[in-house]
Amino acid sequence: MERTGQPSRISRGVTATVYCRSIVLGAMAALFFAPPLPAVAAVDAMPAVPDEVRAVLAPDDLVLAYEKADATGDGAMDLVIAVYRGARFTEQPDTSAGNACELLVFTGSGTGTGAQSTWKEAERSREAIDCVDNPVMDRPREMAYRDNLLVKPGAITWSNQGVRRHTTFAFVYHRADGHWYVSSMSQGYVLTNAGSNSDVVMAYGEIASPRDFPLTPMSELKVAPLQRLLDTRTSTDD
Repeated sequence: MERTGQPSRISRGVTATVYCRSIVLGAMAALFFAPPLPAVAAVDAMPAVPDEVRAVLAPDDLVLAYEKADATGDGAMDLVIAVYRGARFTEQPDTSAGNACELLVFTGSGTGTGAQSTWKEAERSREAIDCVDNPVMDRPREMAYRDNLLVKPGAITWSNQGVRRHTTFAFVYHRADGHWYVSSMSQGYVLTNAGSNSDVVMAYGEIASPRDFPLTPMSELKVAPLQRLLDTRTSTDD
């Protein structure tokens, strides 16, 4: 998405892109002001993690989210897992050693929705999921982040949903070499000015490959340089 220094505004001649982006940012504002859901209801809604997902992880790994789907578009089932290493039995994990979260992609030979006997790891990213600087992850709960992961043929999206902000990574599958690559990185956040009657200001930015950064395998994703570039492409709708 090409960004300019001028803020986007809704008008009679608004484009579809700006209109959709405004809907997304409006939803962020709605979430900001919405009352929190009851804790009991949230806990009751957490689905169990199947044994076949547990089988490819360590016993104390906490599953943030998983999707079993045809991610590569070849008709076979694949398994995508967002995992917090060693956090399953810990109320508040220690982040002093760095980021313990990983995004894993496994391929399988089975088709349909039945059980898969074996999985082979195809890709992983050690940086796509932020467990260090995200206060939402202070006391993570298993499967509480399943809405942050989206898998469809040829594409995987993970969103680091924080407090009134998100940083989202999209990955694309290249059939020519059978690998996953970083497709885009985007961010959005809500700002408020000082004062009790402050206006809500939305900020959004996006960078994409190969327009803004070189073709990068999922396993080689480095967030820091991309974040610096993304910050220069982020503007507010004030």
